[in-house]
Amino acid sequence: LQLDTRPTLVVCFSRAWTGLEAAALASAELLKKRGLECAIACQPNSALAQEARAKGIDLLEIETRDWIVSPVASW
Repeated sequence: LQLDTRPTLVVCFSRAWTGLEAAALASAELLKKRGLECAIACQPNSALAQEARAKGIDLLEIETRDWIVSPVASW
């Protein structure tokens, strides 16, 4: 079995800090710990952005304003 080493983008545009955002951060941390390249796409200055920045996770901060973002779009 060969591990796929392509970069991964974890997507979460919520501004809150709940289990969903914590799971996104935990996923990115695990990938990084395993030596894989990953980043988190999230709202600028959100709780997730602050936590990810503190843990050294790469960020793609996108202001979604009133966009509707489907979880399916991240697949």
